[in-house]
Amino acid sequence: LAVKAWNTRPDFDYWKLPSLDNIGKRIRYFRKIEKNISLKKMAEQFGENWTVISAWEHGNAEPSLDTIVKLSEYFGCTTDFLLKGVSNS
Repeated sequence: LAVKAWNTRPDFDYWKLPSLDNIGKRIRYFRKIEKNISLKKMAEQFGENWTVISAWEHGNAEPSLDTIVKLSEYFGCTTDFLLKGVSNS
């Protein structure tokens, strides 16, 4: 059982996470808990309007594949984790 394979960080503990059953919840978790930044700050860093980030988090829109790659690099997780909640490692 590779619990720590859910994220690239060695101290990541899947069992302590809230329900992260969709990409929006995972983006919100990483933004608020891991990075501790506001919607506006994240929007500035990604060149988006804050309402776009909010739409991702609430499931009203999804980021492009290019943006998902950038998000995974920014958050330090795999694209598989962002997309599916699992990692192929």
